[in-house]
Amino acid sequence: MHSSTTVPEVSLITSWFVPGGKGARGDLVGLRRALEEGVNLFDLYFLDHEDIPWYWKAAGLEDPDDRFPRGPTGTGPTLFAARLTAKEIERVANRLQAELTRRYNGLLVGRRPRFVALATYFPNVSLLSQEEPKDDEAGYEWGANSRAMAIRAMRNAVYLAYLLGCHCVEMVGGGSVPGPAFKVAGRRERYKDRRRDRLARAFREIYNVRDPKNPLSPKNKDSKVTKPKKLPAVALELEPGPPFLLNSLDEVVALLKAVDVLGTAGTFDWCSKVTLNIDIAHAFLMGLEPRHIIRRKLQNRVAHMHISDHGGHQGDGGAHAADLLPGTFHFYEEYKPWLEFAIDRAARSTRFSRAIAVELEAANMVSTVLAAIGTTRRWLQIAADERAGVRQAKAPKGLIPGALLVVDIGNSTKKHFEKKRITVDDCRQLEQLIAKACSCVHELGGSVMSFTGDGFIALFEESQFSSPEEAARRAKEAAKEICRQVHPRRPRKEEGGDLTVRAALHWGKAYIPTSGRLRDQVIGRDVVCATRLCDWLSHQIEPAVPEVVRGTLIGATNHFRSRDKLRDKPDDKPWTRWGEQEFKGLGRGFELYLLGKVTVD
Repeated sequence: MHSSTTVPEVSLITSWFVPGGKGARGDLVGLRRALEEGVNLFDLYFLDHEDIPWYWKAAGLEDPDDRFPRGPTGTGPTLFAARLTAKEIERVANRLQAELTRRYNGLLVGRRPRFVALATYFPNVSLLSQEEPKDDEAGYEWGANSRAMAIRAMRNAVYLAYLLGCHCVEMVGGGSVPGPAFKVAGRRERYKDRRRDRLARAFREIYNVRDPKNPLSPKNKDSKVTKPKKLPAVALELEPGPPFLLNSLDEVVALLKAVDVLGTAGTFDWCSKVTLNIDIAHAFLMGLEPRHIIRRKLQNRVAHMHISDHGGHQGDGGAHAADLLPGTFHFYEEYKPWLEFAIDRAARSTRFSRAIAVELEAANMVSTVLAAIGTTRRWLQIAADERAGVRQAKAPKGLIPGALLVVDIGNSTKKHFEKKRITVDDCRQLEQLIAKACSCVHELGGSVMSFTGDGFIALFEESQFSSPEEAARRAKEAAKEICRQVHPRRPRKEEGGDLTVRAALHWGKAYIPTSGRLRDQVIGRDVVCATRLCDWLSHQIEPAVPEVVRGTLIGATNHFRSRDKLRDKPDDKPWTRWGEQEFKGLGRGFELYLLGKVTVD
């Protein structure tokens, strides 16, 4: 029997290649193909040269302008990312969310397709002034602006991650160290000290929420950020090899000390946003083990992890030229300490993303990618089962807050199954009806977590939206759209007994097991409250509503209504207070509301 230990989910970095990938310009081919195969969790690579046409169109930029000068190889990713405005980034985020729904061919039940992190490569953030290149990869001059451009690109990446509900933004703290720099800057140690100081200062500039030009600042009139402490962290990745800035734990510790020396900006603790991303393949090359991280007391800084393989061990000719399937050169027993480390972080720390991302940049077949995801999931479950046999599994430290929507289609049994002989067509008609309602939830950013015969329970996670109010607005809009889809018009008097729709809305927290035989189900007190509200609509309100006008009922608790502050349209129906009601087993009364004016007999 599988353990119920909190097991990290498995994500996919979208930089992998597929046949024809480099020829399919502007189509985000890696993301599209993975969605078509049913993958539902991603680290979005932001961004490749080949992806710029897609982002250009998504941002609403039909023609080039002077903000995006084009060199011999086109517009460079750093410059493009740096010069997007907050509104353009918002358009990109909306288009990306729509792509997740439009392309996804996986199951409707379970957590919807989503992004857990952004992966970036803007390494010039740590450049010294004398290292500023004359030309960038696109062939036009930046001069002394390359570091500033990289910082602006990182600001925009963090803002995009915020809009997408990502946990963190992966970042390389510095590319290969230029050889001539040692002669200019003096001793190697002094040089690296100066580079680390520039990197630490870059974080302060990235998270400078006092700057009204920064999309991460509430002072930016176009920004949707209201609470900077909710911004995603930046997760620095250790890169093996002498040429790289952060190539050991000693370098990481030195950087974090430099960050702490700079302190905080106002009341916003930007220092805590500097975290780590552990690439297990890099760890093998570096000879790094989880015990080394724990010994240096860095485990609480780990925000995310990658899994892939490189050919050979440290010192055995292993190259960092390709990411290969886990199990190619290193096998379960070698990965096990890292898998256990990830399971422990998922249980203990809310700073950890609770995900491991598969990185296969050298892959050229979808089957290879799916095999890597399957292997990682299986290994995590084996490690969890073995761990549970040694000591008691820990419960997750945090539950998932959001808007809960319970939908029940009334009279479906009478309409489809009352006759003596039930056909497959009867079942298919109900299936299509429920599938249509589930699609409404997906399109508005929610997840269908459980089916209830002729209804379902959905969750709109707060972390996936710019604010709790936005999550509540989407949940209410989903309830209204489902009512329109299932019951497009009120029945005439002679149509009594037709389908009705009951939708219950509640705000609370839920537990979603990530392993075991109840994986991806939704559990908790607030889930019970939402289902009891839907039952209350069915047994107490609906019978009292005249059948001639019976069709749709949308109810909510005061917990939900207090967060429903955004109006969809000027003529949006108001909530009508019904009164208080006690639900069995939940201890206290709930203040309940009905959407619109409902007259009862």
